[in-house]
This record gives sequence, C-alpha cells and structure tokens, in this order.
Amino acid sequence: MIILLVVFWQVREFAGHAAQLLGQNSLKRSVLVPKRNRKAPQNSHSIPTQIVDNVLSNCERVFPTMHMTIERPYGTSSILQITLMKSLRAIIVLRSLIIEWVVVKAYNEDLLTEDGKIDIWSSSKYKVFQKVTDHANAAMLHYYAPVMPEVAIRSFLMWLQSYCSLFTAPCHRCGNYLNDFLPPTWRDFRTLDAYHEACK
Repeated sequence: MIILLVVFWQVREFAGHAAQLLGQNSLKRSVLVPKRNRKAPQNSHSIPTQIVDNVLSNCERVFPTMHMTIERPYGTSSILQITLMKSLRAIIVLRSLIIEWVVVKAYNEDLLTEDGKIDIWSSSKYKVFQKVTDHANAAMLHYYAPVMPEVAIRSFLMWLQSYCSLFTAPCHRCGNYLNDFLPPTWRDFRTLDAYHEACK
C-alpha cells in the first residue's frame, strides 16, 4: 500500500513538471507565422466558374468525339451533359472541378424531366447503361484527385471516351461480343480495354 502511494506521488510530480515544460513551448505556429501572413489553402471545391469553363472547353477540344454542354441551374455547381457519338449520353454533376455524380443513359433516352429540368436522379431503362453508370461511378472514385482536379477530370473523360466502342469492341479476355446478352461494359482504368463483367 505504501509503495502505491509513493508511485502515485512520483507520477503526480512528473506530470506537474511535464505540464510546466509543455506550457513554456515557444514553438507554437501562431508565434512564428502571424495569422495575417498565412496563405489560405487552395481548395479545389472553390475554383471560379470561369476557370471551370476554360478547363472543360479545353477537354472538349482534346476529345472531339464528345459534345459537351454546361449548365448551372444551382449556382456554382455545374451540370455537364455529354453526348458520346451515338453511343450514349451522360450527365456529370461537378462541384468546381470535382465530379460529384454521374448518370449514363442511352443516346435516345431523354435527359429532362416532364417539367423541363435536367434529370440527374433517374437511371436508364436499359440494363447496359445501368451497368455503365455503376462503372462510371467507380471510375469517378478511382480518378478522384482534389489536389489535381484538372488531371482527374481529364482522366475521367478519357476513360468515358473509351465507351465509343461500347457495342463494337469485343471482350479483351474472352473475345466475345456478348456475355449474358450484354456487351463488355467494363473498361480497365489503366489500359481502357473492354471486358465483360464476368471476365474482368
């Protein structure tokens, strides 16, 4: 019992000395760098809309098979409508240059609701494009890079452009055009090769 009391008092004494030493720490950041001189960290969620428009227009020049239109019905968030030849149409919701949501539909499907607003919530009525939407959302997460948003969106659009051959490219592994009555809907993130979902 006496040993416990001695250990307790020693720990208490050491804790008091440690608190006193740590309280004298003169290496606090606010002392060395005044608050008014600190730069605000660059936030990829607050890029001006003019820069977003410039990046997307450059992407449209780089990818000639894509026709892009930009709308801003909800303030600074952009809705990018992409028509990829006559293969598909995609709706991409952007917050600055960060991709937030992707919906892929058939070329002949309507992208507007009955009241004329862009329909970002309903999925395609075709199973092929439902699968492509799932893969596009996986690609959105794969290419997420808030430090380099221009590279991320360009990489995602390059991946999406590989769907020009959605109905004409055979599977890279099995060589068949159809598997379970579906074309190869998966595109590899590095090589952009087409695969069936069962073959990837």
